[in-house]
Amino acid sequence: MTHIRAYIELQDNKIYIMKGGTMNLPIKAFGLEGESNEVIEIIIKKIYADDIDKTSHLGGYDLVGAINIRMGNYVVNNARIVSSTGILSDFLASLKSCYSELNETAKFINNPYEHNLTFDLQITTQGHVIIEGEYRENFASSTKLVFEMYTDQTYLQNTINELQHIENLYGNKFGKRAY
Repeated sequence: MTHIRAYIELQDNKIYIMKGGTMNLPIKAFGLEGESNEVIEIIIKKIYADDIDKTSHLGGYDLVGAINIRMGNYVVNNARIVSSTGILSDFLASLKSCYSELNETAKFINNPYEHNLTFDLQITTQGHVIIEGEYRENFASSTKLVFEMYTDQTYLQNTINELQHIENLYGNKFGKRAY
């Protein structure tokens, strides 16, 4: 549990700004699962949303989280990531379009300045999904984990639901003001 000064609550399709209280953090932002037990997962540990009108220059509200990646014998466990709810919302919109149209690509970049985690998710007309990307613990370093993961379109609905839950809680790139 994390104590916060204010939080946003949705009840009966109305938004309420609540003073004080707790919110269950950490919370899973999204996960992607591969056909051979590969995993890419982002966990939100802290969100800076004390003031509904103060959104991040990245869109939405700034967040600090953790990345978990498992690709065969290669593992990234609980590595720090800085991003925003707006970036997650933009990825959700891109992923929804890709999912419904097929044969498109959804791109994810955790932060335009740090580029710790970047990947392209492409759905083919046959419903196969190819995810290609890289992770760098330190963007200034040349050390990186380059990965390729295969899955299928049916696995993506859970990812879309997870991202939709985050957007329902924190809004899109304009924060909760847009709702």
